[in-house]
Amino acid sequence: TTTAKVSWKTVSTAGTYQIQVVTKAGKKVETISDVTDKNYILKKIGLKADKRYKVRVRAIGTNGLYGVWSKYTEFRTTAATTE
Repeated sequence: TTTAKVSWKTVSTAGTYQIQVVTKAGKKVETISDVTDKNYILKKIGLKADKRYKVRVRAIGTNGLYGVWSKYTEFRTTAATTE
């Protein structure tokens, strides 16, 4: 399974966060809701080895209002290894 760690600065009024992962071309891979920590491991969402993706995060306030999405940050998964 290919994984990636996402981290961001906390928002003081946030109750939870939402993470969106897309391919480099912009095709949606997954949107993860109800994230309560500022660190999250992306796993079991179909990431492929040695590929480029983009991720963004937004806060959802304790009042239920959605914040604006962050800018996308690009990352690359590592190549699969064989033993």
